[in-house]
Amino acid sequence: MKRSSAPRLAKTCAQALGFSITATLFGTLTTHAETPFSINDYLNEVSQKNAGIQGSSLSAKASELRANESRLVTALNLYANFETKSDAKITPFSFLQYDRLATNTFSLGVMKTFDFGLQTKLHYDVISLQYLNPQSSLIPGIGTFFGSPYNVASPVLELSQSLWNNGFGRMTRASKELIEAQNLASSHLNSFQAKNTLVQAELTYWRLAAARQVIEVQNQAIDRAQKIYDWNKNRVNLHLGDEADELQAEALLQSRGLDVLTAQNEERAASREFNSARNQDSDSVPEKLHQLALEDLSSVEIPKRAELREDVRAAKEAARITQANSVIQTEKNLPNLDIYGSFALNGQPQNLMAGPYNGSLSLGQTLGLSVLPNRPSYTLGIRFSMPLDFETVSQSQESWRQEKAAAELTYDRKLFEQEESWKDLNQKLDDSKNHLKLSQLLEVTQKKKLEKEQERLKRGRTTTFQVLLFEQDYLFSQLGRIKDQIALLNVVAQMKLFGESR
Repeated sequence: MKRSSAPRLAKTCAQALGFSITATLFGTLTTHAETPFSINDYLNEVSQKNAGIQGSSLSAKASELRANESRLVTALNLYANFETKSDAKITPFSFLQYDRLATNTFSLGVMKTFDFGLQTKLHYDVISLQYLNPQSSLIPGIGTFFGSPYNVASPVLELSQSLWNNGFGRMTRASKELIEAQNLASSHLNSFQAKNTLVQAELTYWRLAAARQVIEVQNQAIDRAQKIYDWNKNRVNLHLGDEADELQAEALLQSRGLDVLTAQNEERAASREFNSARNQDSDSVPEKLHQLALEDLSSVEIPKRAELREDVRAAKEAARITQANSVIQTEKNLPNLDIYGSFALNGQPQNLMAGPYNGSLSLGQTLGLSVLPNRPSYTLGIRFSMPLDFETVSQSQESWRQEKAAAELTYDRKLFEQEESWKDLNQKLDDSKNHLKLSQLLEVTQKKKLEKEQERLKRGRTTTFQVLLFEQDYLFSQLGRIKDQIALLNVVAQMKLFGESR
């Protein structure tokens, strides 16, 4: 009687830990048996609901669009200026006094920098100048002359070409490349982050699928352990068996109960991670997950690979960033040598005192004359400057040469690691396929071995201990097969990091 309560306790424990899980879990799954929740369904839901993926994807698209900002460095720009001035200070010239000098200036034009370093401006300037209430005690009548408005309308072309610093546009082109590379690097990194989150979600899917398979296998093991225990218990009650055999069977049953509890905890953790990826706060997943057939796993194909993984693309752009910065910083410390010039038409007649003008021009007359080359203005010059701290300049240039070399080496290493990682994943895929085939064969063999040993036990030709060992071998072979399945699927998921953007 003392021993009779223990079997019931073990059975109750096993049922509470195992059979209740089976009823709850697989009863729920039966409801969804017709519509399994596939890996693609799950990844689509994760893509739509995971804020991290959405944020990374939006950032990737935004950075890709901003890469076109590099065009603005050499884009055509429109500009306009208007200025009005009033100057009432007393002039030092005694022959002419006035209340104030009123000046209005308006300029409208376009400017552009070319890739080869030429800076251009084409603008139209209108200047109106007038002395208000001019008077002169020395020259009678001069006040009337100065009291008339003085107008100038000038179309102006300005050119400036760099020859040393930013020689023929080196810095200009580097600035464009810097902007483009910075944004493309950000785009690739964000895209890789989004893809990596999806890969992790895929791993989570298979983790939960494996946890459910383990629970099913553990419940089958509990059922076998219960039958072994019941058989030994009946033999002891009939005085045909040894009590030690009953104790061994009871210990196995209790051990299987603990195994189910462990599997249940793993399933709960996997469920929470599964739901977290799709922005849900729950440790219960009602959907039935898709299970690939073993023959499908054995013939699984390698995902299509892009030329460069996106984190490697980001490293490539990082090398371009360093190279562009190297050019820009080196150019800044070079001597400045520019040639520049301008040409303007001034909207004036050949003889201001002759004809209809009689010493003054209205604004309308000035505008009309602005397209005639009567009195042009032009400028031609050379600008030169250079830093005199030659040692510091030399050190700066050397530092940027080293930065450029370091960035190239870093990219080369990243490229090498990518190729090695791809080869390693391909090897792991082949190994996983081979391992899975052997695991399947081992599981079939262990099952047959256990069944044969159970028959021998019934005929009294073996011991309970031997059956328990074979039962444990069969359980381990099942768990090993599940582990190999998930290992193969994990490798396939990781290989998707090498594919094109999703």
